This record gives sequence, C-alpha cells and structure tokens, in this order.
Amino acid sequence: MQFSLNGAQYAGSTATIAGQDVLSGTLADGTVFVFSGLAGDLLNGVRLVAAPLPAAEPVHFLVNSASSFIPRGLRPGQSLTLAGRAALGANFAVLNATLNVNSGTIGESLETVGSSINVSEGTIGGYFKAHGPGVVNVAGGSVGPYFGIGSGTTLNVTGGAIGTNFSAAAGSVVNIRGGRFGAEFVANAGSQINLFGSNFAIDGAPLEFNGSTMAIVAQRNVTLTGILADGTPFSYYLFTRRGTFGFSYFSPDAIVTVALAIVPEPATLVLVVISIVPGLAIAQVRRRNDSPRRAATFPGRRDAPIRNATPPK
Repeated sequence: MQFSLNGAQYAGSTATIAGQDVLSGTLADGTVFVFSGLAGDLLNGVRLVAAPLPAAEPVHFLVNSASSFIPRGLRPGQSLTLAGRAALGANFAVLNATLNVNSGTIGESLETVGSSINVSEGTIGGYFKAHGPGVVNVAGGSVGPYFGIGSGTTLNVTGGAIGTNFSAAAGSVVNIRGGRFGAEFVANAGSQINLFGSNFAIDGAPLEFNGSTMAIVAQRNVTLTGILADGTPFSYYLFTRRGTFGFSYFSPDAIVTVALAIVPEPATLVLVVISIVPGLAIAQVRRRNDSPRRAATFPGRRDAPIRNATPPK
C-alpha cells in the first residue's frame, strides 16, 4: 500500500482525520481509496501497513460500453474517458489523475484528490467530493446534490446543472460563467465565488465599476441580478441566515465578486429567478444615483423558478 495525507506522501504507522483532512492511497489489490472529513469520514488512530502494489497499467482507459474494462479507481498519472452509455459505480476514487465525462453515468460518492475532472455531458451522482489541489470543469451534463469542493480546488462552471446543497469549503474557488445551481448553495468562510457576465444590479440599481472590470460584492439581504457570460439571466436573493430550508448561505468571510464579460446577444432568454443566501464581505460597489453600499453576495436557487421570494423572519 501507499498513503498520502492532505496531498503529501505519508509514512506514519497510524492516521487520524477530521475537518478537511484527506487520507488517500492505493490498497494492495490496486484499489484506490479516499477518506475525508468533507465526506463525513472520521478516522482515529487507524493503523497503516505498507505493502507492495501491482503495476499501474494501462495509463489511459476508455470506458464506452458495458463490456469495457473498469479499473478500481485511478492512480497517479492515469486517465479515464467515460463515453457512450457506459457507467462507473458508486464510490469511484481518482487520485492525482484525469477523469473525462463525455457521457454516461457515475454513481454516488465519487471522490477525487489532486485531479482534473472534466464534465461535458453525462451524469455524476450525488455526494461528489473534490479535494485539492485540483480542478473541476463543468460545461454540460449534471452533477447531483451535495457536491462539495475542498481547499485548493477550483470549480469552473460554463454550462450544465449542479444539484442542491452544493458546498464550497475554505480555500476553494468557484468561477461561474453559465449553467445553474440548485437551492441551498453554501459558501463557507474563506471560499471565493466569482460570477462573470454583465448587467449586474442590486435591487434594480445598476452597479458602477468605475473603470474596473471587477467588483467585490459584500452586501446582503438584497437581490443581485445580471446576465451570465453564456447569456443566462439570473436573479439571486442574498440571504444571510444559515440552515434555512430552500435558501443558500454565504459566510460573512466568503468572497463574492462580479466581473464583466462579453455576453451573447439575447435571442429568447428566460429569466431564471433564484433565491439565495449569502454573507459576504470585503469591498464596496457604487450604485448609480446612490451612495456607496457594501457589496453583495451570491447564490442559492430553488429547484423551480420563484418570484418575489420572501425570506423567513
């Protein structure tokens, strides 16, 4: 066996994990494993025993049918492309490798460490956890509920759908240029959420960028609207109470920014109304015809579009 703790090779005889700790490695039969606090795992003084490993071959796997060979996870330097109607089962693990989801399905509890995950179509089940350093690119397809990214992970969303209860941990970055998120988006303290698009406004008042192309939004309990870079209009109510059913949460110590980007001309755009929750901090954005107001925050979205959402008292 070989082991890594929080991304570094680990030679200790026991391991304990909590919080954002991540213990990963390869078992003696070649199976890749990941245990993490982000996924709810708790290990206390677990004994680790080194053992020889089988060779990590081949380097690249193409899984495009029911008869395709499916490895027991991806080991460092390997890659896998999922295509056709093929499927990977639950609890698949990826360690310092590359996973391309062109179509097909992946079961619940996919877990990755230090890897590149690229989703263009297909479906990833719920409880997907991505640990850094790594990147997840979602251009299409869908990711199920309770998707979470850990410290050092960057999530780039240009299309597709991400389910309810998405969570960004401290040290993670989310870049949103398109696509959509389900309700109860959580931006924890130390996470950063960046929205790219145009026509940004707070409570209907256009934001002034004063010659810059980016502004930090620290305001709450207001409605943030705009058009994402893929041409999708959005309306987010920035709510500040954590754990409220149907609403998102943004820690006051999370960072949310809006950045100007070229947006396609609207043909027939449908307004997607979302109810959000945040808590943001840092910086100020000047509203037109008004005094400077502390910036806003980002998203949470109900499964169905809603209008004039009223937060609970």
